[in-house]
Amino acid sequence: MTTHDLLEFAVWLARPHHVQGVAPTGWALHFFRESSHRLCRRWDQRFRLADWTPETARAAYEVFTADVVVRVWSAVITSRDRLFNEVYAEPFARQAVLGQLRMRRMVLERMLSAGAAHHDVVQGLNEFRRNSERWTDLILGRWVARYELDDFAVDAARARDLSNGADKGRFSWDEMRSSLKNAFPLWAPSNFPCEEHLLELLRSVVVALPAAVLQPDILPLFDQLEPFIAEEPQTRRRTTGEPAAVLSYASLRRSSPSEPGT
Repeated sequence: MTTHDLLEFAVWLARPHHVQGVAPTGWALHFFRESSHRLCRRWDQRFRLADWTPETARAAYEVFTADVVVRVWSAVITSRDRLFNEVYAEPFARQAVLGQLRMRRMVLERMLSAGAAHHDVVQGLNEFRRNSERWTDLILGRWVARYELDDFAVDAARARDLSNGADKGRFSWDEMRSSLKNAFPLWAPSNFPCEEHLLELLRSVVVALPAAVLQPDILPLFDQLEPFIAEEPQTRRRTTGEPAAVLSYASLRRSSPSEPGT
């Protein structure tokens, strides 16, 4: 998995027609929040290590890249709340974004204390951060403007400004996908240190999407998410005492709104 895979996924998620087909169950929302929190806990463990290492830098790239996906998906599911005048997904979305904000702050603190010996690495990482933030606001522009989702953008004013171009059709899917290849350096890391937990986060997003849109020929990343295998969230095991279950992609789609596979 590469940074480009994740950023393409974020751009694809924000395509306007998706909001009509997104209907996350309560279980899917729990899965998203818990997956995000587990990923943040793994990052927290890594960044509490005393020394700045190449592994630390790779994890920092992972944080900044995943932040784009979490903000975009959180905005998408919250926009559905706005569309139907309900409060359903937004609490889960906000909790996921708050976890990302805490990890971003921790990474920035580590970057500031990395020392002169790591200046070039930190400089490249900071350039990547600034670029990913701008792309977050570009991707979310029309969502922020249409559904009052300022809290999910990095810079809400910039997102609203960029939304003018999106609404006028200047940023098509193909154009944005092509621009990603030029906007982000090829040396940005792949094979992230917490990739297993990162994939779980992506699966928690995919399970809420209509099956018809999950086409590998659209995004190569879908090859890594299919067939969909996911652990049942810890929340259900705690409340029911049931053993951990392994669920197939098909069984999740047959699930009831409140409990999977029942």
